Amino acid sequence: MAAARGTDKKTIEHPRPTDGTVRQLYGTAVCCAKPRCGAPLYRLNDQSGERVLNSHVAHIHARSEGGPRWDPSMSEDDNRAPSNLLLLCMPHAWEIDNLIDQFPADMLREWKKQQIEAAANAHTTVVMSSADVDEALAPVDLQAFVEAVAAVVPFHSGLRTRAQAWQLATRKAMGWRLARLTPMVAPEDRETAMMWMATMGSPTIVVPPGQVRVLTGAMGAGKTEHAIRWWEEGLQEAISTGTAEIGAFYTPRTIVNLESAVIADLGHEPTYPCRIVIDDLDSVSRQDASRLLTEARVLVHTWPNVSVLATARHETVALADEERIVTDPWPIERGFSLLQAIVGKDFYWPDWNSETLNLLTSPLTTLGLARRLRAGRHTKISRSELLSELASMAIEQSQRELAEETWQDLGRLAAAILDQAAPVPAGSFASPPQVRALLNTNLVVREDGALRFALPVFEQYFGSAAIRAGLVAMETAASGDAFPLWRYALAFAVSTAEPPRQEQLLLSLARLNPAAVFWILGEIGRMEAAESGQAPDASVIETLIARRDCTGISAGATVPVRAGLWLREAEEALMAGLNPLGERLRRRGGKLTQWGVWLEHGHVTLARARSRESPPVIELDEMHPDIGIVTGWDSWTQLEFPTSAFGRWTRAQKHFQPRLNELIRRRTLDTPLDGTLARERAYYLARFVTGFGVRHRNPLIDLNDLRAKLATWVDRANESEWSTWQGEVDSADVWWLDAYLARETGDVLERPWPLGDQPHVGRFFWESYSKSLTGTLAADILREAIIGYRQLVEINFPRFGSALGLYGMLPLHIKGLIDRPEPGSEIHSVHMRLMLHRQPDVEKEADPTITATFTGEDTTPNFWDRGAEHYRRAAPARFDQSPVQSIELPIHATRPATNLAYQWLAADLAALGWLEKGIRHFD
Repeated sequence: MAAARGTDKKTIEHPRPTDGTVRQLYGTAVCCAKPRCGAPLYRLNDQSGERVLNSHVAHIHARSEGGPRWDPSMSEDDNRAPSNLLLLCMPHAWEIDNLIDQFPADMLREWKKQQIEAAANAHTTVVMSSADVDEALAPVDLQAFVEAVAAVVPFHSGLRTRAQAWQLATRKAMGWRLARLTPMVAPEDRETAMMWMATMGSPTIVVPPGQVRVLTGAMGAGKTEHAIRWWEEGLQEAISTGTAEIGAFYTPRTIVNLESAVIADLGHEPTYPCRIVIDDLDSVSRQDASRLLTEARVLVHTWPNVSVLATARHETVALADEERIVTDPWPIERGFSLLQAIVGKDFYWPDWNSETLNLLTSPLTTLGLARRLRAGRHTKISRSELLSELASMAIEQSQRELAEETWQDLGRLAAAILDQAAPVPAGSFASPPQVRALLNTNLVVREDGALRFALPVFEQYFGSAAIRAGLVAMETAASGDAFPLWRYALAFAVSTAEPPRQEQLLLSLARLNPAAVFWILGEIGRMEAAESGQAPDASVIETLIARRDCTGISAGATVPVRAGLWLREAEEALMAGLNPLGERLRRRGGKLTQWGVWLEHGHVTLARARSRESPPVIELDEMHPDIGIVTGWDSWTQLEFPTSAFGRWTRAQKHFQPRLNELIRRRTLDTPLDGTLARERAYYLARFVTGFGVRHRNPLIDLNDLRAKLATWVDRANESEWSTWQGEVDSADVWWLDAYLARETGDVLERPWPLGDQPHVGRFFWESYSKSLTGTLAADILREAIIGYRQLVEINFPRFGSALGLYGMLPLHIKGLIDRPEPGSEIHSVHMRLMLHRQPDVEKEADPTITATFTGEDTTPNFWDRGAEHYRRAAPARFDQSPVQSIELPIHATRPATNLAYQWLAADLAALGWLEKGIRHFD
């Protein structure tokens, strides 16, 4: 045993396998154990005909303590037994001991099992000398292996040994990878990226001998990496078998004549199988690319053992169908694996959506994303900032100078694609020369006669350019239907505009679609530098307003009045866009009343009048004005004047959000008085009124008794500024219930949903409902909840309701799986698993269709797994909610449909930045 350096502890080292064990191993194998390697255990020297050892005895669990896959519980005999040994070619023997994490012991044992089975089928016998045994057990030194091969392989006419040619080709492959990684990956991360690439599986590209294939795909699709791996597979075949040429890898600009280049690099005419790569035909003219492909076709006809693989973007050259191999986008999981390899698991990332998930389907954008996150891994970044940076980076990578007319056409193309959410027919979009100019940018591809961008991120990047250039009207891009598709283009346009133009865009958006402003603020507003912490003086405030003002805030007014007008302008614009909901967000009359402003040392007192409206802003005489009927002031707040670029907008947003939160939390948005949500609300309020101060309540509410009690509450509400009862009911509720009851003609107000039909003997309410009634109620509640949600959106959010997630999925067919607990269980409620399916050929106003079954009855017991897989495959393209949901369904509650409708609405508004996430509704 050897002593560990600096300690007295002995390092365990088991004896080497016996000669008999090694001979036994070679009797149960015919080639390298790594699947699909095929390297023979022995090979013949081409010149002498001598048999040369071409393999090595590798340990699954290392002989020495601390070695690869060391198992401290393994005995000496077990360690040197055949079950712990396998035969590999020398490169793979080196690989499993130096890339340990990629080759766990269970994988190697599976290799060994397959190796023994292959030998049993081959019926071969290997006779080994003692020298061969010693060589097979010697430590693997890849450099020594290369030198040994060089000593027995004859020289080429190019004065380069076969081993030297292999080494040179291997270094060239490494060099090509590094050259591609250098602009995208930080120096300290390149080795990690290279190691990750080494874990990728064998190439699936097949180019038969005597054939030419062209690997086509969009920018950043990984075509070069696929070509390198295909070429490396040929190198491995060449060094392992000695019956293949060490091929060549070219870029088009380095080739004068392909045949001459190949013969010069090989040192002779290619007689054995030989792989040739021509990477990036897009880097030369179409004429030169066509010439090279013609030369390649002649080359493989002249030497039938040669295979040529070229790479190009779509439609670079004319190809026969059998010559084209299309590069598929990366699976999202593969991109995420590379991202985690470089960045690690501990990094901030905003909520994933379709745009950010798309970044992981391309090596180019995945590496760009990794570099951006790596550089600022402790800094929060927005999706819009990230997408904009990656688009700029990819455009720079294209290395093409674009004419102004082409830039304009790129903007028009982005607008056309975003408008129809699909590629645009080339013939109807532009003239042939214009289309050719677009294709020559390498940013646009043509498939089946239609134009699209090579990367989806370009749609938003050039869409923003179209907005800035006035090619697209703001009313078009910001409409409720269009905004989900244009949202990043709008964010790009705002974030890159000059300050006055930023304010002009935001004011327009606020009046057209305030949801767009809130979402953009969430994307770019949070990325602003934090406030300094020091209150600004008057000169700083005046400079800010002068620099950003686009409407001409009165220059003759005092600084406090100008500051008030500046802040008020944002609030007024949002109020206009929020109507009719905007009126609900201002308790008194639904209008902005007069403001009084006191400004001192950067601190603002902002008072709001009870009813005065003109002039809109006045200067206060004191910092703390009196509140009351005499002074006319309703309330006042103090704040530090916001000096960040979007400070007045975030302040206005924070002003409206609490009131909206309150309306959502209390479930008091406007709904049709003849709808289920109104009926649930009326019954809930009626129970509150008639049961106020009463111990026992009757499910049937006498309307005469209710009206009598309610009359006194209405009087109190009318005679006061604002009244509340136990913090649950306020003046608005009382007035609403009074209006609802004016429609009622019966004697009693019935419960919206039936009580249980079984004796209540258990602990929980659901136990008093039979299985049949539970199923009926579940389907009916779901149906009414969806209808109620749609009504809430259409009445309260008419300007941007179509941008909301669930609304954009209507009409729906819902498949529900009811999980009704067994009687006597400790589960307090019924739960449902939902699968939401769009019905694209049905009118949006159509009622949803519901199919509900119970757990155990469904013929597809893997319902949840199928739904989850469906969601993973189909990432949301808008603000869609998950099509797979699990909900609690309290069938005994007074307002089950209301609670569910508001739960969906709250999730949609949170996605747009209106609400905090996590609002839930229960009675």
